[in-house]
Amino acid sequence: MIVGVSLGALSLLYIMIRQGEVSRVASVFYLVPVSAAVSAYLLFGETIEETTLLGASIVALGILLTNRKS
Repeated sequence: MIVGVSLGALSLLYIMIRQGEVSRVASVFYLVPVSAAVSAYLLFGETIEETTLLGASIVALGILLTNRKS
């Protein structure tokens, strides 16, 4: 499963890069820690602290600004 998901993710990454979406691809990498925090909250009952929410908000704003249509 790990190999399949990794190959799928890398394939999508290369397709997006080939289509000229490099800035969007780079911005998506910032979602990894946020999604890990949300997954830990939902699956393991961990608490989300204020600093985590602040960081997630900054990441979301940055991704929004990067991916908006000009």
